[in-house]
Amino acid sequence: LHNRPARSANGNGVNGFNGNGRAAQPDNWHYAATLTDAADVESALAAVRREHQAIGSLLYLAALKPAQPFAELTLAGWQQSIEGDLVGFFNVLQGVQADLASAAAAGGSCLLAATQMGGDFAVGDGKASGFSPTQASIAGLLKTAAHEMPAVRAKVVDFGAVDDIVQAAAAVLAETGAADDLTEVGYRDGIRTMIAVRQAPVDSHQVAIPAIDDESVVLVTGGARGITASVVQELAERYRPTVILAGRSQAPPEQEAAETAGLTTAREIKAALLSGMSNQGKPAALAEVEAAYQRLLREREMRGNLRRLRRTGARVEYHSLDVRDEAAFAALINSVYERFGRLDGVIHGAGVIEDKLIKDKTIDSLRRVVSTKLDSAFVLSRMLRPESLKFLVFFSSVSGRFGNRGQGDYAAANEVLNKLAVLLDQDWPGHVVSINWGPWDAGMVSDELRRQFQERGVSLVPVDVGCQRLVEEINAGRPGEAEVLICGEDNQVMAQSHQRTAIKKQI
Repeated sequence: LHNRPARSANGNGVNGFNGNGRAAQPDNWHYAATLTDAADVESALAAVRREHQAIGSLLYLAALKPAQPFAELTLAGWQQSIEGDLVGFFNVLQGVQADLASAAAAGGSCLLAATQMGGDFAVGDGKASGFSPTQASIAGLLKTAAHEMPAVRAKVVDFGAVDDIVQAAAAVLAETGAADDLTEVGYRDGIRTMIAVRQAPVDSHQVAIPAIDDESVVLVTGGARGITASVVQELAERYRPTVILAGRSQAPPEQEAAETAGLTTAREIKAALLSGMSNQGKPAALAEVEAAYQRLLREREMRGNLRRLRRTGARVEYHSLDVRDEAAFAALINSVYERFGRLDGVIHGAGVIEDKLIKDKTIDSLRRVVSTKLDSAFVLSRMLRPESLKFLVFFSSVSGRFGNRGQGDYAAANEVLNKLAVLLDQDWPGHVVSINWGPWDAGMVSDELRRQFQERGVSLVPVDVGCQRLVEEINAGRPGEAEVLICGEDNQVMAQSHQRTAIKKQI
């Protein structure tokens, strides 16, 4: 199945392919589709099924192509790269999932995707360069597919520059039948490698001068609720810096409306809201009452958090904006530099979760989840001034490192954050790190997600411990350790890092 990059104005295919999923001169083995077009992909897959019966396995090799240098990308180019890497793979994977499940039940099936991030997933020895971070989205989605389709042999294979296509093809075929349970394997200079994680605690007691103090200016995305609010509270109590908060929610009114102020139970609050709507002549639909109730709870949480922050003596601003909006986000960053003359640190915690199995996921939902994390991260990479920045922390997730059932898009986005951190940390003088957090013992995980992590032996990270680990990472994180895991396991919180000396291993 070949990728058809575009269509001509009359709707016909280009590059020698017509519009029915078949090559212009068909030979029963070559088909074409615009991989970012789900309908086109399904048409091509239907043609394959008509002529070859069911699809037994999928080898996805579309990413084995030269990547545009990251330094040359605009936001539009970044988005196009995500579409080509993630959306293309998602459409094909979603289209063949049922086939692979049937084949697995009948005797065996393989799902293999290839990437080109250096042959060591950009975490090996030496400087990682010349790769596209967006290719990591393929790895994140595949690792989730491995959880959702456990009967299918799933693996992502990473290569360096594919100069010898015959050798690469041989490696791909070998991996389809490899007698191991590895999900990630790399090939660099002919050496087969694997990803390993080792404990790498930091020693914050050896830090003479913290990276943050009461003169620092820190930008935090993710709003004034949830775990971002918790970590900002910790920083405010310790250092009293200037904090610039950015979130999509509107800033809450200084005072709550009199009719609900002081009410504590859901029954009381909803009754007051219903009464207020009725007095104003508004229809009293239960859905509207519930929406108003949830909005009031969010406003209460934000109002309380902002008040607690300001009581520490920290200078706190809250800006309501969509961090996916390049113009608005860039304007905020520029205004910080103009007003304060500095921006010492950034914590990028913005993100949304819309968990669904891959087979049930819509492309619109996938794009929302991915763009919230990645478009804003790209804007940061372009608008921040590295020469004066002390730290940039991306809030990633263990879902990116290991995959997680129902979180294919979230895992994909976080894997891209991880590789973007690797690129930036190599070239920026300050510390750039992507923290793959385990689930916090707070409101960030659903009961179902909590159960899944517990079944895998991953316990929740206590809020106070998570805040402490973040402070340690900001002050004592080491160059070259751009991907860090912090999670609870066996009731002990561990900080683990993809250290270059520990990840790459010949097997």
